Amino acid sequence: MAKDIWKDNKIQFPRLLAEIVATQDLNMKELCESMDLDAEEVGELFERAEVEWQKIKDKWCPPAY
Repeated sequence: MAKDIWKDNKIQFPRLLAEIVATQDLNMKELCESMDLDAEEVGELFERAEVEWQKIKDKWCPPAY
């Protein structure tokens, strides 16, 4: 099952984006220029990734009580 999760882009892409935002000091200006988006649009993408990643964690990694 872990291999299936690892290969699932619907899981790993939001995870990657959420972890990049959480751990990296991004050059937003260069990122916006590279993507031809404004800062609000790039921010929205990161927010959407975080929401998706949280849903995935809630499903696959429920809290232990």
